[in-house]
Amino acid sequence: EGWDYVALGDFHGYQQVGERAWYSGSTDRPSFNEEHQAKGWILVAIPDAYRDGSRNGLMHEFVETPARPYLTWEPHHLADQGLLTQVLEEAQDLATCPIHRVKGRVAQEEYDLLAPALAKWREVPTFSEQIEITRTTRARSKEMTADLSEEGALAEWHQSNNRPEDLGALLAEHRRLAGVVP
Repeated sequence: EGWDYVALGDFHGYQQVGERAWYSGSTDRPSFNEEHQAKGWILVAIPDAYRDGSRNGLMHEFVETPARPYLTWEPHHLADQGLLTQVLEEAQDLATCPIHRVKGRVAQEEYDLLAPALAKWREVPTFSEQIEITRTTRARSKEMTADLSEEGALAEWHQSNNRPEDLGALLAEHRRLAGVVP
């Protein structure tokens, strides 16, 4: 109360926090955390009517800036040759081109199929990737599928791989590394 207009700073997202109080937000995006936020500044006109205490007619306008876009793609988008061509053309002007990333989860087989396209995307200087590769786990031995202690699993591994090391020495070293006192 008592203020005609309050301009707040240090918060990157544009928002109104009171009847006559706003954060303008930042004019550009510093990270993917702000990918979907409008960026700009606030134009405010305080009419003379405010001077007599009426508080009517405050003019407030958010003016969006042409902030650099941050764009997130799913892994299947990497195969879109038309998209890649457009992105490579935009990358000719590094000052204004969007920042791109691919983010998602794929199976190892899908990742292997995407590898050639991913290599091309890596030529884009404003590209990054956050791909999680999921793999299926298979036991090489039926005995390894049972619940085994660490030492039991080590003994099974030793036997199934025909290792020449002495199993006793191997287990002793395991106990030493694990901090187990005999």
